[in-house]
Amino acid sequence: MFKTVPRFSLLVLLALLSLPGTAVESDFPGPGQQFVLCTVSEEVRMSHWIELPRVLKASDRSGIWAAEYPWSLWQHHWLSSHELDLELRKYPGDRPSRRVQLQLDTYTFRCWEPGLQSWSEVSQPLSQLNGYLDSLP
Repeated sequence: MFKTVPRFSLLVLLALLSLPGTAVESDFPGPGQQFVLCTVSEEVRMSHWIELPRVLKASDRSGIWAAEYPWSLWQHHWLSSHELDLELRKYPGDRPSRRVQLQLDTYTFRCWEPGLQSWSEVSQPLSQLNGYLDSLP
């Protein structure tokens, strides 16, 4: 049946979970269950959290793309089973957010052009997304 956990053990566990730097993962499967957006919440300063996103193949959880610090997921929206719209903010968040659209079937991305109010015409390889984000002011 159920095993009772001593109160002391629960207090220790709660204390460990509240330590700075303790990561918490959340999964957001896409329609069709082929891909998963996984976020890892990390405390970077006292009460300052970022959500590091990464995209995985659902079948074996192999990585397709992962954001690098200091980029944090602000919002996401699955457009289809293989298209994902991400809004990312660069910590500490004193700059405008950036939107990218991932095409997971072709391993490419497009970026939102705020001045033109449209998506870029040319898709770029997903392997270049972190470099693109780092080049932004």
